Amino acid sequence: MEAPRKIPKQERSAGTVRAIVEAFTQIFARFGPSAANTNLVAKRAGVSIGSLYQYFPNKRALLVAAMRHLAHDRLRRLELIRDTLEGKSLETVLDEMIDVAVDLRVRDQRFEQVLIENLSHFRVLETLREVEEQFVAVLSECMARVRMPGTPEEQRETARFLYHAAFSLTLWIGYFEGPNADSERQKQNLRRLLLGYLRA
Repeated sequence: MEAPRKIPKQERSAGTVRAIVEAFTQIFARFGPSAANTNLVAKRAGVSIGSLYQYFPNKRALLVAAMRHLAHDRLRRLELIRDTLEGKSLETVLDEMIDVAVDLRVRDQRFEQVLIENLSHFRVLETLREVEEQFVAVLSECMARVRMPGTPEEQRETARFLYHAAFSLTLWIGYFEGPNADSERQKQNLRRLLLGYLRA
């Protein structure tokens, strides 16, 4: 598993890491992986190349950090839904989750288009699986809190299906339809699919 060379412990160091990761994400999405070299990333982030290498030994480490950064933003929003679902209907909770899944996929579509086209080069499937397990864990907690029927193992299997379905369909929106995607229509389609599955 790729990890930063040095873990930031102080607020200033954490700010430096955030600036580096955000600079890489912007360059990678706009210009592609070839342009996202460490010198340009350091310049965009406003840090020295030495500071960058303190935390990230290579481009792959930067990419993994960018993927985790985007996933953390989505996961944080999903956790907020989990923590505020008391008294909400299944339909309302599902709508909130779909809004997060589709809206953030549209927001990050260019980054993910470039990532998909270079998956075989960067070999980041392990990171994708790591992210999946984090989402499945939170979705499983949501299943339990809305008292979905089934054992914990069955609820986790349901959560994994929800993740795979939402991931696949929103990926289509971001990659194949791009800026022309009708996100509201896709939300409606995803809602019908997932609600039908949960009620079956």
